[in-house]
Amino acid sequence: MSSIKQVKAVDSSTARRIQLKLEQPVQGINALDLQGSGDKDHVVVAGRNVFKIFKVEDNRFTEKMDLRVGKINLNLSCTDVVWHPSQAHILASCATNGAVLTWNLENMRRSKQDKVLTDHSQTVNKVCFHPKEPDIMYSGSNDQTVRSFDLRQPAETACVAVFKAQDRVRYVEYDPHHYFNFASATEAGNIMIWDSRRTDKYILQYTTHFGPTFGIAWHPDEKNKLATCGRDKSIKIWKWDGYSLIQEHVINTFAPVSNIKWRSQKKYHITSCSLNIDRSIYIWDVRRPFIPLALFEEHKDVVTGLAWREDAQTFISGGKDSMLIQHVFKDGKKPEQDASPVGVGMNIYGTICQAVSRHAFKPDTASSSYQNTRRPMSFQKHDTVPLTKDFESKIFVYDTIDDKFPEIFLETAKGYKLRGVPFEQLCEHNAKIAQSLSRHQVAQTWLMLKTFYTESSSTIKKPVPTFGKVTILETTKGLGESEKDLSKATDKKLSLTTLGGLDSTTGITSDESQSDSELDPSNSTFVQTNHKDNQHQQGGFFYQESDDDDEYGEIQGTDGQDDFDLPSEAVQQRHELIDRPLSPTLSRDRSRPESPISTEETEVSNAVISKLSETVIPSYKSNFSGLQLMARYQPIIVDMLKFYAEQGDVQMSVCALIVLQDRIEGEIDDEMQEHWFTSYIDLLHRFKLYTCANEIIKLSKLEKVESMNQLSTIIYTKCNRCQHDLATCGWACSNCNLHTNTCSVCHLPVKGLYVWCQGCSHGGHLSHISDWLKDNKTCPTGCGHLCEYV
Repeated sequence: MSSIKQVKAVDSSTARRIQLKLEQPVQGINALDLQGSGDKDHVVVAGRNVFKIFKVEDNRFTEKMDLRVGKINLNLSCTDVVWHPSQAHILASCATNGAVLTWNLENMRRSKQDKVLTDHSQTVNKVCFHPKEPDIMYSGSNDQTVRSFDLRQPAETACVAVFKAQDRVRYVEYDPHHYFNFASATEAGNIMIWDSRRTDKYILQYTTHFGPTFGIAWHPDEKNKLATCGRDKSIKIWKWDGYSLIQEHVINTFAPVSNIKWRSQKKYHITSCSLNIDRSIYIWDVRRPFIPLALFEEHKDVVTGLAWREDAQTFISGGKDSMLIQHVFKDGKKPEQDASPVGVGMNIYGTICQAVSRHAFKPDTASSSYQNTRRPMSFQKHDTVPLTKDFESKIFVYDTIDDKFPEIFLETAKGYKLRGVPFEQLCEHNAKIAQSLSRHQVAQTWLMLKTFYTESSSTIKKPVPTFGKVTILETTKGLGESEKDLSKATDKKLSLTTLGGLDSTTGITSDESQSDSELDPSNSTFVQTNHKDNQHQQGGFFYQESDDDDEYGEIQGTDGQDDFDLPSEAVQQRHELIDRPLSPTLSRDRSRPESPISTEETEVSNAVISKLSETVIPSYKSNFSGLQLMARYQPIIVDMLKFYAEQGDVQMSVCALIVLQDRIEGEIDDEMQEHWFTSYIDLLHRFKLYTCANEIIKLSKLEKVESMNQLSTIIYTKCNRCQHDLATCGWACSNCNLHTNTCSVCHLPVKGLYVWCQGCSHGGHLSHISDWLKDNKTCPTGCGHLCEYV
């Protein structure tokens, strides 16, 4: 038995907040329920390794019974537990292994377990009793079935009916006002209403949430009204008219909702807790869905169970933090008391609406840019049910004076070009569009972008790399006397690796073509590539290999005259060798003599480097100057884009980013770009420019923006006769074996445009339906649904 730590009561009044901490090894509470009859002062809590009954006293919880006794197995790993509505000694629980168990607290044995029902093959998520038949119980499981059990029968034959759903069943709840009806919620987001007398067909299937539906709550006082909750962060209130569900209220929450309960004796109040992230419990008034009536933040982890007591002022909750708490309504935080008494809203056309509480109202002083064009409206909301206070406020509507923003935004979005032509033409076209709308600053910005990036592109030349070695030959033709003396000392080949192989004036590599200067024999230097095909003849020079073993061969000009002297010695004298250590010394001063270089080699190297500096390096200097120019005005472009965004003109910032493409890549962080893109796309959607918005999404290089048009692209269809989902074929129903696209007016198959009502699923030819609804408000099939043709 786990140890229990009792916490002192907080409040000393009649209704007190009580909390109890279940110490380790308890791993959280999965479900709880209050006693449905008798004294109604007992609560049962169940979880993976806890199954206990506590009595709720004035200032504490007192443990009365531990049901985890005897042989411990997976049957005691509970996912849900309920108390019988009319018999205080009967309990039911379900487990992760598919077992459904009933418990009899009056059993004289140590173990109170009564029956073990193993008809389900997968985890059972919910179990409930029939509100009027004490021996009938229902359970919903991941095996896509809802099973009905007769507890009067032996466990082997207790399952008397199987209702097959189309997905995993997450919740089952019996209608307290209809003897034969119950509802189930599936993981696909559908609500299925069943008649317990028909196992082959549900009465209604309706998609209520995008994603799994986690809970159902029939209203305890009003017939045909129920609430649902799901992963899509919403609570929805529905009215069932016998044919379809009509949505009455929607409450948007902060996180996915896992459990909901109506508040006792309060017609419009509903309680909710979250599936994850949010640890608070909220009480909502469905008539005011935007702000909760009260919230409770005592739990330190996710809340999993809720149950209201009969006094409507206290309720009990349990969570994954192993805390069992009794909350008092008056102790909850009231967000409305901290809410602002003033509300302001603006539409896409610049109209401002201001709502002011009566207590915060002061005489209005109209600004110079807005004028009050409508008479102030004051209203007072009264309800048939007495409230704590009346809702009273004043509303003022203001229209802007000569506001042309909508027209300018529309024309700009439709007229801008963002791709398809060169960069210069895009800037010129967009500048003309802005100029035609009298947006002179924007037009000038486009022209500046064109000027900046066009000039930088023409300044920067990308060198084409060449590979291999070139042979630089010095001739004496056209040289001065001192240069001739130098050429005599350098009468041999000199191999160098080119820096880029680029001519400073033409930008053409020596491997691809030759300039006129290379063909002129009067020049002192020419470049020869080490290709075999160029070894014999190039330009005005003839290359002839010598017949002897001379390393250098013979070089002649076009006039056949020799311009240099033959070497006097067969073997040139080498420079003097200087002895040095075989290995460097290990001392701190590791000075070693430099490699000896002859005076002739030094003079040749200086002459070659001087000539290369005159031909190759100037091209790199020009490239570097272009890069310097781009780096200089790049921050200016970034500041310009941020300036337009801060002024509210995200249209200019986004369009400029798309046109610039990689020219400004990495200068603005992705988070800021994503904010600009989403804001602009939202504006386009508000103005119903869906094509323009889709183009912006496609041109974006941000992953989150690119995926925006890939969401919510599935349309779920169902048969307009039997309401069965069309999973395999869109024009024929596999359940009733009939065509689904017959016209509700002429009863013939529709070939071409087909219009249908999303409420009742009936439709037909576009012309027939439009003509019918001109004179009629209800569906032509006679189903009674009020169809609307837009």
